[in-house]
Amino acid sequence: MMMSESTITPAYESTFSMQQSATLKVWVFGCEATFPAHRLEQLNHQLAAANICLIDLPYESQKDPLAWLEYWLNAQYLCNGWILTSEAALASLYEIPQSHPLEQRVAIALEKMATHPILNGLQCLLITDDVLTTETLKTYVHAGVCKVFRRDLSLEQWCEQLTMSLKFAEKLMNVQAFAIEQTVLNEGFSDRSLLIEKELNKTRLLQQSLLPPTLAIDNQPIVNEIGRSKLHYESEQIRVSGMYIPCDAIGGDLYDLCEFHDGSLGVIITDVSGHGVPAAFVTALLKSSFYRITHHHQTPDQVLFQLNNQLSAVVKTGDYLTAAYLHFLDGGKTVEYGGAGHPYPILYRAKTNTVELLAENGTPLVWVPDMPYEMQFTGLESGDKILLFTDGVTELTNPQEELYSEERLATLVPEIIQEFPEGDGEILEAIVMELSDFTQGHPLNDDLTMVLIEIK
Repeated sequence: MMMSESTITPAYESTFSMQQSATLKVWVFGCEATFPAHRLEQLNHQLAAANICLIDLPYESQKDPLAWLEYWLNAQYLCNGWILTSEAALASLYEIPQSHPLEQRVAIALEKMATHPILNGLQCLLITDDVLTTETLKTYVHAGVCKVFRRDLSLEQWCEQLTMSLKFAEKLMNVQAFAIEQTVLNEGFSDRSLLIEKELNKTRLLQQSLLPPTLAIDNQPIVNEIGRSKLHYESEQIRVSGMYIPCDAIGGDLYDLCEFHDGSLGVIITDVSGHGVPAAFVTALLKSSFYRITHHHQTPDQVLFQLNNQLSAVVKTGDYLTAAYLHFLDGGKTVEYGGAGHPYPILYRAKTNTVELLAENGTPLVWVPDMPYEMQFTGLESGDKILLFTDGVTELTNPQEELYSEERLATLVPEIIQEFPEGDGEILEAIVMELSDFTQGHPLNDDLTMVLIEIK
């Protein structure tokens, strides 16, 4: 079944016209969760230097996905090329019984594509949610998959792996030679690679579990996509949302909250000086210490003092942490705040549509044991909002190496809040879109983390 041109929206037509000068075009199908529009744009900016372009082919759920592909990839547009798709999207192309394992449905779909008059020219790059076994990996390779990627790669990892895979494949004379080469490589290194990947995946999942639980919004399924705001706490007086975009597969930022027995609420955000596995290990130590300390202490001066001493006793790697801690009292009408070398939180006053900085800071954690910390307090009113962030936000750079800066962020916050006065998670996502526009695809140099506290 072919789709008529009337069924195609202008948004999809514009997708086809993207970067026509690119040497290698990769059609992205059924990967909206992995590549929302702003993330795909960022990746394309990074891939431009390698003359590679990813072109999104989103399809409407009520449409036949196979017919959708047939429309876009018919002979007048494409004879041969690459398709980057997910296991689920690939398996949905044909009516294969759901009782079959996903691995088998993917293999059958690939076999059918190989004989399809339009789709047989596509070379498949596959995205998977899971760590594949050696046998599954071999099955996919023999069925025609040229490369398998994990869904949760950072932008830099996607750029590196896509560039290496596509440029390497371009040098090979035909797809059969490419498949044989990949099979040999996979058979030689798969066991060791799988072991490393499994261990890394466990570390990644453990670190993600350190963040506060995500709450469903209006009984909708929880969405944990990169670049999407997560709701972590909501009462009649306060709402707390967060967003965490790691620079690497494993990052060094953390935020957490604690609801005390007296109804008050504590919120902390921290940033470890390093990256990778060591930084992830330190964040795990901090999470454990914060949990223990908040059983006995609530105020910023006490919490930061105890955190500093407990971490100083065990962190001997030369790493240090910055932190900001806020304690909300009286149903959110008063906030006590203190810091440890962290960027000042931005307070938005709804009544005047102005911002001010919660300027109270001390020495970063782990530097000096027994260091006292001070705190301040201020009153809050309905509609006020506080943005916590790590320096990965304000130290973003564009291709001209300009810093985004705290001044730009302080100017942006009231503009975004005026556009989304109800909040509901849109504020953080809108800030990220503005940051994306500023960076123009320039890679992250640090983890990007934000927490928004809204007073109702």
